[in-house]
Amino acid sequence: MKTENASIVIIGAGVVGASVAYHLAELGAKDILIVEAEPEQGNGSTGKATGGVRTQFETDINILLSLYSIDFFKNWEFDCRYDPKGYLFFATTDAQLDYLTHNVEKQKSLGVKDVEIVNAKSVAELVPGMNCADIVGGSFGKNDGFIDPLAVMRAFTDGAVRNGVKVEFDRRVVGIDVQHGGSSRSVDG
Repeated sequence: MKTENASIVIIGAGVVGASVAYHLAELGAKDILIVEAEPEQGNGSTGKATGGVRTQFETDINILLSLYSIDFFKNWEFDCRYDPKGYLFFATTDAQLDYLTHNVEKQKSLGVKDVEIVNAKSVAELVPGMNCADIVGGSFGKNDGFIDPLAVMRAFTDGAVRNGVKVEFDRRVVGIDVQHGGSSRSVDG
């Protein structure tokens, strides 16, 4: 069964689909539709996510996206329960510590603040009770932490809907028909 066309169709109403819809609507895009196969949001990977947020990555793009995301979540009008508990990566060999040191240097060069190389004593202080006999050091990002993935998804959805995005639940996409450079979708249910 075919349903109405939309200029932009997003398949999946989890945190990624909701974020795409939110950001497109914020940029002024119109006629956006999110199609979700489940009867409600959050039943897929979003509902199973741990919500870790960190800037301690190896690649420029992941570091820059994470910097943007943490700043966004800290200053967003919606409460996504951002909790900067910190992330600790530890090394048991000098080669692993060299790898973490290289990553921290890159992270700092791209604007990450409050990330540092720590020695084994600092690791033991950060994680009391942990056996640190084989640890040579690590990296610690003070502003890394956690958010509530479902709260983020709901906030993106609320913001998108407020800007005119439509959401259809319990609709499974079974095909996409492309016509004259555009597309329509086919759904069941």
